Amino acid sequence: MGHLEGEVKNNDRVKKFVRHLLTATCLTAASVGAAHASTVTESTDFSDTFAGAFALPALTDVVIGEVFAPGSNDLDDYFQFSGLTPSVGFNVNFFTPNAGNVVGGEVLDSSANSFGSVGFDPENDIGGTVPSDGILVVRTFAQEGGPYTVTLTTESAVPEPSTAPLAGVGMLLAGGLDWWRRRQKQ
Repeated sequence: MGHLEGEVKNNDRVKKFVRHLLTATCLTAASVGAAHASTVTESTDFSDTFAGAFALPALTDVVIGEVFAPGSNDLDDYFQFSGLTPSVGFNVNFFTPNAGNVVGGEVLDSSANSFGSVGFDPENDIGGTVPSDGILVVRTFAQEGGPYTVTLTTESAVPEPSTAPLAGVGMLLAGGLDWWRRRQKQ
């Protein structure tokens, strides 16, 4: 009977280990799927040129800024979303809270090919498919000037952290379960 009791204790240890591993996997999956997006507010002037487009931090999906009426030194703001999932649909929403202040917006790829250009008062959208390099450059420009909010949405979440650790845990779990099943058959 002593040998059987040892088997039962080992079986309980394996079950406990598998429960903990499964819990950790579920928590990791839940945290990866959680909203990781962030907002960037223009504190100093964004670049006024395509070549100098301000590189937004990873996971940014909202940008708040302002361009000024013609005759000022801030007619354009260029900023860049990068690390996006290629070949998925995107939508860029342009919004200005000041009724009557028409601001313009344009979305380009990293080679300056335009997805479209719009004036917005209070809002307008440009959509398309994320290019293979995962980069979208947004230009806002003064038609009459004013504050703006640009919001990016994609069919898949704004880039998530690597899922490799989660896949590794899943493979470890599958291997552990396979080992446990083979051990049970003996």
